Amino acid sequence: YSGAVTRKVGGIDVTLPTSQKSFRYKLDERGEPFDGKDGAFGPEFFGQMVKYKARSPFSALGGVGDHFRSPVDLCKNCRNVLHLDLNAIPTVANPPGLANDGDLEATNSWLLDYMIHGQRRYLWEDNGINATKAYKLIDDFIQMLKKAHKAFKALAPEKDIVLTTFDALAKELEQLQRKTQKG
Repeated sequence: YSGAVTRKVGGIDVTLPTSQKSFRYKLDERGEPFDGKDGAFGPEFFGQMVKYKARSPFSALGGVGDHFRSPVDLCKNCRNVLHLDLNAIPTVANPPGLANDGDLEATNSWLLDYMIHGQRRYLWEDNGINATKAYKLIDDFIQMLKKAHKAFKALAPEKDIVLTTFDALAKELEQLQRKTQKG
C-alpha cells in the first residue's frame, strides 16, 4: 500500500496489458474543462470524484475507490506497483452476499492445513504450493507474527490475549518449521 500511496499514477497504470493501448490520465493539455473559480459546475463535479490510490484507474471507473470488498478484489484490482498473490494471504470464506457472484469465494487454507498436519510436502497436494514457496510463506508469516507481537507488546498489557496468542502461534510455527527441516 505504501508503494501505491507514494508513487503517482503514471503511464504504466493506464496501459492495457494485452493491447498496450495507453489512455490519458491527466486533464487535456488545453487546460481544465471547467472554470474552477467562477463556475458552479466545476467544483461540484470535481468534489464528487471518487478518490483512489491503491486501486487501478480502470477498476476505479466503477466508483468504488480504495474500498476493496474481498481479498480477491484486492489482488485483481490493485495498481501494478502492488504485487499481491492471493495464495499468500491466509483467508476464510466471505459471508454470503459479499462475493461478487453471490457465491462464496474460493479460499486457500494453507496455513491451517500446515498447522494440522505439519508437513510442507502435503501443501503441494492440498493447496498447490511447492516446497520452496511453502517454506517462504511459512517463514514470512512467522516473521510477520513476530513483528506484530513486538508492536502489541509496546501497546498492550503483559497478559493481553492477542499478545500471548501471537507469541504462542509464532513459537508453534517455528517449532513445526524446525521439525520439518529435520525430518
